[in-house]
Amino acid sequence: MRKISVISVMAAILLCACVKLTTYPIQLHYAPEGAGPEPSSKLGRKTVTVATFKDNREIPDKFVIGREIGIGGKQMPFVSSKGYPSDNVTAAFKSYLEKRGYTVRKESPNWNLDHRIIKPQWGDCVVGGTIDELSVMVSTGYVKTVYDCKLTMKVTVADAQQKKGKFSERIELSSSHTRVGFKLETAEKMINTLLSDAIERTMVELEK
Repeated sequence: MRKISVISVMAAILLCACVKLTTYPIQLHYAPEGAGPEPSSKLGRKTVTVATFKDNREIPDKFVIGREIGIGGKQMPFVSSKGYPSDNVTAAFKSYLEKRGYTVRKESPNWNLDHRIIKPQWGDCVVGGTIDELSVMVSTGYVKTVYDCKLTMKVTVADAQQKKGKFSERIELSSSHTRVGFKLETAEKMINTLLSDAIERTMVELEK
């Protein structure tokens, strides 16, 4: 009986070893460098709704957020590991606001950024926007690997009670890195750093 169990385990290990990856999973989330935002107790009096960000990227598969081009030209797509990127970006904004001390509503309604359709029950403010570019491109060579990340998005904040815009900003960020060999962790860290930077840059306006 023990022999059969050992053989079964070895067979499972061999099967896993033979399975080839067809995509590289990347978890998009708010990942601040250092300790992150300092919480403020006075912000807890403000209730914020984060509407689902709209993915405006012109690509057939919205799960894809870039590609790794290996030696010989073989391409492997990077894909969002937990739902659509638009949902991940929305959750990342919520995470920042919660860490900062705001009262963030669980609901993430669809909002086309038109102030006229804002609902009072959304709280004091509503945050929304569009994702126009979100990509990690990696070129792997014999000696070096080049990582290029790009993020372009529009972020809009409105007063939910007065149905009036507070501010709207289009932000474009990019970063590049060269190292020996390919590491998925490097690609994931770079795109999350860009996303976190964009969130922090725009959400500071919410406190003005």
